[in-house]
Amino acid sequence: IFEIVLTTLFNRIEFSWCSSRFKRVIGSIRTGITGVDVSILTPLQRKISVKSNEETCCMYTIQRWRMGQTPKKTWDFNGTKIMIQKDYNCFSTKSAHSPEVQIDSILSYLLDLFKISINSVVQYDMNFPVVIPTIVQECKTLEVYNRVMNNQQMNVFLRNMPIVSKTVILSLAVDNDFQCDPDINFRFSSDHLKIGNTFWITRGILFSLNCAYIELFKCRLPSEVYVDFVRNWYNSDTTRLECLEILSTRVNLTASVFDEFKPVRWDAKQRNKEFRTPSKLIDCGNGLDILRRDGLRATVLSTDHSFIFAVWHRPFDNRPPLSSLRS
Repeated sequence: IFEIVLTTLFNRIEFSWCSSRFKRVIGSIRTGITGVDVSILTPLQRKISVKSNEETCCMYTIQRWRMGQTPKKTWDFNGTKIMIQKDYNCFSTKSAHSPEVQIDSILSYLLDLFKISINSVVQYDMNFPVVIPTIVQECKTLEVYNRVMNNQQMNVFLRNMPIVSKTVILSLAVDNDFQCDPDINFRFSSDHLKIGNTFWITRGILFSLNCAYIELFKCRLPSEVYVDFVRNWYNSDTTRLECLEILSTRVNLTASVFDEFKPVRWDAKQRNKEFRTPSKLIDCGNGLDILRRDGLRATVLSTDHSFIFAVWHRPFDNRPPLSSLRS
């Protein structure tokens, strides 16, 4: 039996369903599994991909029974009965329960079985509200593309958003009158944060962001907020921030508003002309350089449609930029 069990991950998962003892045995076997990816495809369909590094070992396609369907073979996931159909490296699941209930039950089972974490959560379908599985409290990457959320749904999403360690990409269509509930505790602390339609971002929200690279589009912040942001960094000892890039802003700041920081023009002996982000190189040749008391240098770039604040942790970083984030 164990020779069969050890051949594929599929067999191991199936074997683990037999009893709690078999589940413990399977959980003790080294698998090479590094995590799971969650894809929210449609209102009635989800996908879980079990990963070994970048390779997909097996997949769950999750949907709801159609009216009149009768389950042929069901498995019990912590009290949730789900019909499973195996096809090569894919489990197709159906249940009388909603996809949200199914995905929570299956994720909980897999995370417990293999002692792994969630790599990524992605919602590609833009035509229904964001539905992040409730079991997802932490993940490495979160991508959401949506154009139908109302104000209440947006506040619910922001309030319940998981903690993300690597990358957050949010492309959200938000009503022009949207305002965040004041009691929402923002937990943006990922390495990279990219948000479209950020006219709802306030001074308080901007200052609460604890991310290395930040890209915000269509902000409506007044000019004094940008100066306050620079002042806050200048008087602090934080080393988390690498680059803040705000695009499509209507504010054009003059150089004189930064005089209190004793800015200087670019000096090729002090840093490169181009600043390296994970997705591109930014020409900082025309920026103003500010030197903090601990010796850390930052460059301010301001135009009619952008505000960039780049911190030179590596003044002469000649590595090429990494692969671009999704637009």
